[in-house]
Amino acid sequence: MRRPTVALVLACIALVPVSAAAQRPHQCEGTVAATLADRGVPVGDVASIYYDAIRRIDHRSSVIIGYDAYLRLDTCDRQGYLVVSMNRACGIRQVYTRLPCSVPAVPAF
Repeated sequence: MRRPTVALVLACIALVPVSAAAQRPHQCEGTVAATLADRGVPVGDVASIYYDAIRRIDHRSSVIIGYDAYLRLDTCDRQGYLVVSMNRACGIRQVYTRLPCSVPAVPAF
C-alpha cells in the first residue's frame, strides 16, 4: 500500500467513534419494550429513544435514582413523547405522553 493511501485509511478510522457504551443496550431496554407491548405500541413505531438518568444530588455525591425513557413515535408525527419513568432497578413508576402525542389508554400531560 502506498503511503498516502495508508494515511487516508488511518484518517478515516480516526473519524469513526468506537465506544463500547454506544454499542451496549440500556439496562432498562427490556422494561421499555414490555411497556410498549402492554400498551399496544409496535416497536417499529419508535422513531427514536433517549434515556435520561435521574439523579439525587447532595453535598457529598450524585446518585442515580431512576431513568426516564423518552420515545418519539412515528404515529405522533415525531412530535411529543411517550415517556416511561422507571426506578433504578427499571421498575415502572409511570407511563405518560407529552402533548401533542397521544396513545390510547396512556395519560397525556
